[in-house]
Amino acid sequence: MTSKDHLGESPRAGPDAPSLSAQESYSHTIAVLQAARCVHRLLTRERDVQRLLERTCACLASPRSGYVAAWIGLRHGDRTLCAAAGFRKDAFAPLEARLIAGDYPPCASQALEHGAVFISRDPGACDCPLAERYRGHAAIAAPLGGLDGEPKGVLCAALPERVLDGPGEAAVFAELAEDVAFALANLEHEEALAGERQRLEEQVRQTEKMEALG
Repeated sequence: MTSKDHLGESPRAGPDAPSLSAQESYSHTIAVLQAARCVHRLLTRERDVQRLLERTCACLASPRSGYVAAWIGLRHGDRTLCAAAGFRKDAFAPLEARLIAGDYPPCASQALEHGAVFISRDPGACDCPLAERYRGHAAIAAPLGGLDGEPKGVLCAALPERVLDGPGEAAVFAELAEDVAFALANLEHEEALAGERQRLEEQVRQTEKMEALG
């Protein structure tokens, strides 16, 4: 199963949200595609992993994006990198601490466990530090795979529940997450090559020193 597969959705605890008009649905779709283009542009330019995470979240949480907030948790070497946009720093801090400890909220855990997009239609009812802030919203989460194909992190966004269109939303978000994961994997590969190059250069310097000493 890849992140393009739609794992499923949690049932909504409250009454169904009012259905969207055709114009509202169209406007939301355009907004989401604009956010995706924003992310794609930065993926071709940004070479720093932390900045890439931060700017990806900023694209997704921009006023015209179709989402209201976004966060990423990513295992990078022996660290967990986090980024968020659309939250006050103090509001995201409790979730950030949990991510660093490897304790992911339910929507992210489902996406990581199954390697697929998961949608929570009522995140306000789940075990997440941000839950109370997002009643009336949906959460959508997708895994971020590493060079070995195993999930190394998760991309999550919040959006008004009434604009969520299920599988169509999941497909766009899955493709976006795969593009982000691909860019991150390339940066990981570049970092590994740079580290190996540095190691070899240091080895050459040490050999030259030994030869100079006779």
